[in-house]
Amino acid sequence: MKTYCLEVTGDYACFTRPEMKVERVSYDVMTPSAARAVFEAILWKPAIRWHVRKVEVLKPIRWMNLRRNELASVISTRNVQTAMKNGKGDLAWTLKRTANNEQGSSCATWPTAFTPIWNSFLPRTRKATPAR
Repeated sequence: MKTYCLEVTGDYACFTRPEMKVERVSYDVMTPSAARAVFEAILWKPAIRWHVRKVEVLKPIRWMNLRRNELASVISTRNVQTAMKNGKGDLAWTLKRTANNEQGSSCATWPTAFTPIWNSFLPRTRKATPAR
């Protein structure tokens, strides 16, 4: 069984905790499912299964709180279709303080650097190419 590792870095990271429904609060480190998704974004085949063995933290974990303005609703499909048909239309949202806006917060980590380490194996599934 082969072992692979990959360095994943970024300015900010938020691996959202499911028990925090309204506000986004991050786990301390990259979750195994996030690590698996990073590797599958690089190489995905139906016959390959990636298993995360461990995630190494390369930089000290620091926390930051973010506040942001979010829109509570979306532009209607009818307005978009009319603008596409006519070639013009006002689809811009004004970011003034209105009842349509909500303020949210996130608790994220920064700067981030992780090294997920995976094992890969090729199970014999119906989607796997037959051996030659």
